[in-house]
Amino acid sequence: TPFGRTLLYEELFMSGQLITTKSLMGIRAITQAKGKKIGKVRHIVFHPSEKRVIGLMIKRPDAALMFHRKDMFVSLDGFHVEEGQLVVHEDEDATDKGAVKALGVDWDACVIWTGMPVLTQSGELLGYVEFVTFDRQTGVVHSFTIESGAANDAIVGKRVVPARLMKGF
Repeated sequence: TPFGRTLLYEELFMSGQLITTKSLMGIRAITQAKGKKIGKVRHIVFHPSEKRVIGLMIKRPDAALMFHRKDMFVSLDGFHVEEGQLVVHEDEDATDKGAVKALGVDWDACVIWTGMPVLTQSGELLGYVEFVTFDRQTGVVHSFTIESGAANDAIVGKRVVPARLMKGF
Protein backbone atom coordinates (compact mmCIF):
# COMPACT_ATOMS: atom_id res chain seq x y z
CA THR A 1 0.00 0.00 0.00
CA PRO A 2 1.18 3.58 -0.49
CA PHE A 3 0.95 4.17 3.26
CA GLY A 4 3.24 1.22 4.00
CA ARG A 5 5.67 2.42 1.33
CA THR A 6 5.83 5.84 2.98
CA LEU A 7 6.66 4.28 6.33
CA LEU A 8 9.39 2.20 4.72
CA TYR A 9 11.02 5.31 3.21
CA GLU A 10 11.01 7.08 6.57
CA GLU A 11 12.39 4.05 8.40
CA LEU A 12 15.21 3.66 5.88
CA PHE A 13 16.16 7.33 5.93
CA MET A 14 15.87 7.85 9.66
CA SER A 15 17.80 4.72 10.64
CA GLY A 16 20.80 5.38 8.39
CA GLN A 17 20.52 1.92 6.85
CA LEU A 18 21.37 0.98 3.32
CA ILE A 19 18.91 2.25 0.75
CA THR A 20 18.61 1.93 -3.01
CA THR A 21 18.52 4.46 -5.79
CA LYS A 22 15.29 2.75 -6.90
CA SER A 23 13.59 3.68 -3.61
CA LEU A 24 14.39 7.37 -4.18
CA MET A 25 13.23 7.66 -7.78
CA GLY A 26 10.02 9.60 -8.22
CA ILE A 27 9.70 10.83 -4.63
CA ARG A 28 8.16 14.31 -4.40
CA ALA A 29 10.44 17.10 -3.17
CA ILE A 30 9.19 20.15 -1.26
CA THR A 31 10.76 23.26 0.31
CA GLN A 32 11.55 23.23 4.00
CA ALA A 33 10.03 26.60 4.91
CA LYS A 34 6.70 26.66 3.11
CA GLY A 35 6.23 23.08 1.95
CA LYS A 36 6.02 24.30 -1.65
CA LYS A 37 6.34 21.57 -4.29
CA ILE A 38 9.71 21.62 -6.07
CA GLY A 39 9.38 18.51 -8.25
CA LYS A 40 10.30 14.81 -8.17
CA VAL A 41 13.58 12.90 -7.95
CA ARG A 42 14.79 12.18 -11.46
CA HIS A 43 18.39 10.93 -11.08
CA ILE A 44 20.91 9.96 -8.43
CA VAL A 45 24.31 11.61 -8.88
CA PHE A 46 27.60 9.84 -8.08
CA HIS A 47 31.06 11.19 -7.33
CA PRO A 48 33.30 11.41 -10.42
CA SER A 49 36.02 9.11 -9.08
CA GLU A 50 34.77 7.51 -5.84
CA LYS A 51 32.11 4.85 -5.31
CA ARG A 52 29.63 7.09 -3.52
CA VAL A 53 26.42 9.03 -4.01
CA ILE A 54 26.74 12.79 -3.66
CA GLY A 55 23.17 13.92 -4.32
CA LEU A 56 19.96 13.91 -6.33
CA MET A 57 18.58 15.66 -9.38
CA ILE A 58 15.06 17.00 -8.94
CA LYS A 59 12.95 17.37 -12.10
CA ARG A 60 11.09 20.64 -11.69
CA PRO A 61 7.72 21.11 -13.39
CA ASP A 62 7.55 23.35 -16.45
CA ALA A 63 6.60 26.95 -15.77
CA ALA A 64 3.07 27.72 -17.03
CA LEU A 65 3.14 24.23 -18.60
CA MET A 66 5.18 25.65 -21.47
CA PHE A 67 8.64 26.73 -20.35
CA HIS A 68 11.17 24.06 -19.44
CA ARG A 69 12.90 24.61 -16.10
CA LYS A 70 16.38 23.37 -15.27
CA ASP A 71 16.70 20.40 -12.91
CA MET A 72 17.78 21.16 -9.34
CA PHE A 73 20.74 19.40 -7.71
CA VAL A 74 20.36 18.59 -4.00
CA SER A 75 23.34 17.27 -2.03
CA LEU A 76 22.98 14.08 0.00
CA ASP A 77 22.99 16.04 3.25
CA GLY A 78 20.77 18.81 1.82
CA PHE A 79 17.47 17.06 2.53
CA HIS A 80 15.56 14.90 4.95
CA VAL A 81 12.43 12.79 4.62
CA GLU A 82 9.17 13.73 6.25
CA GLU A 83 5.83 12.03 5.58
CA GLY A 84 7.21 10.27 2.52
CA GLN A 85 8.50 13.44 0.85
CA LEU A 86 11.98 14.88 0.43
CA VAL A 87 12.20 18.12 2.34
CA VAL A 88 14.95 20.23 0.77
CA HIS A 89 16.88 22.35 3.25
CA GLU A 90 17.05 26.11 2.75
CA ASP A 91 20.83 26.22 3.33
CA GLU A 92 22.94 27.85 0.64
CA ASP A 93 25.11 24.74 0.33
CA ALA A 94 22.18 22.31 0.03
CA THR A 95 21.34 22.91 -3.63
CA ASP A 96 22.79 23.66 -7.05
CA LYS A 97 26.09 25.64 -7.26
CA GLY A 98 26.38 26.06 -3.49
CA ALA A 99 26.12 22.29 -2.99
CA VAL A 100 28.65 21.52 -5.72
CA LYS A 101 31.08 24.04 -4.23
CA ALA A 102 30.61 22.63 -0.71
CA LEU A 103 31.21 19.10 -2.01
CA GLY A 104 34.36 20.20 -3.83
CA VAL A 105 33.66 18.14 -6.95
CA ASP A 106 33.91 18.84 -10.67
CA TRP A 107 30.22 18.93 -11.65
CA ASP A 108 30.93 18.10 -15.29
CA ALA A 109 32.72 14.89 -14.26
CA CYS A 110 29.91 13.58 -11.98
CA VAL A 111 28.19 10.39 -13.11
CA ILE A 112 24.69 8.91 -13.21
CA TRP A 113 25.17 5.15 -12.90
CA THR A 114 21.59 4.00 -13.57
CA GLY A 115 21.42 2.56 -17.08
CA MET A 116 25.20 2.36 -17.57
CA PRO A 117 26.50 -0.81 -19.27
CA VAL A 118 28.31 -3.25 -16.97
CA LEU A 119 31.30 -4.95 -18.58
CA THR A 120 33.78 -7.57 -17.43
CA GLN A 121 37.47 -6.72 -17.62
CA SER A 122 37.59 -8.69 -20.88
CA GLY A 123 34.82 -6.50 -22.34
CA GLU A 124 31.86 -8.91 -22.09
CA LEU A 125 28.53 -7.12 -21.52
CA LEU A 126 26.80 -8.39 -18.37
CA GLY A 127 23.85 -6.01 -18.57
CA TYR A 128 23.00 -2.55 -17.30
CA VAL A 129 22.93 -0.96 -13.84
CA GLU A 130 19.34 -1.17 -12.62
CA PHE A 131 19.85 0.30 -9.17
CA VAL A 132 22.54 0.91 -6.58
CA THR A 133 22.45 0.16 -2.84
CA PHE A 134 24.25 2.73 -0.69
CA ASP A 135 24.55 4.10 2.83
CA ARG A 136 22.15 7.02 3.36
CA GLN A 137 24.49 8.90 5.70
CA THR A 138 27.81 8.60 3.88
CA GLY A 139 26.71 7.85 0.31
CA VAL A 140 29.22 4.99 0.10
CA VAL A 141 28.09 2.37 -2.43
CA HIS A 142 27.50 -1.12 -1.03
CA SER A 143 26.46 -2.95 -4.23
CA PHE A 144 24.68 -2.56 -7.53
CA THR A 145 22.12 -4.72 -9.30
CA ILE A 146 22.42 -5.61 -12.98
CA GLU A 147 19.47 -6.07 -15.32
CA SER A 148 20.09 -8.14 -18.43
CA GLY A 149 16.68 -8.24 -20.10
CA ALA A 150 13.26 -9.32 -18.85
CA ALA A 151 13.49 -12.93 -20.06
CA ASN A 152 17.02 -13.47 -18.75
CA ASP A 153 16.21 -11.79 -15.42
CA ALA A 154 13.13 -14.02 -15.02
CA ILE A 155 15.02 -17.24 -15.82
CA VAL A 156 18.43 -16.63 -14.26
CA GLY A 157 17.64 -13.80 -11.85
CA LYS A 158 19.35 -10.49 -11.40
CA ARG A 159 23.00 -10.19 -10.45
CA VAL A 160 23.99 -8.22 -7.38
CA VAL A 161 27.62 -7.11 -7.53
CA PRO A 162 29.44 -5.89 -4.40
CA ALA A 163 31.07 -2.48 -4.87
CA ARG A 164 34.49 -3.91 -3.98
CA LEU A 165 34.46 -5.90 -7.26
CA MET A 166 33.95 -2.81 -9.40
CA LYS A 167 37.20 -1.69 -11.00
CA GLY A 168 36.04 1.56 -12.59
CA PHE A 169 33.38 3.43 -14.47
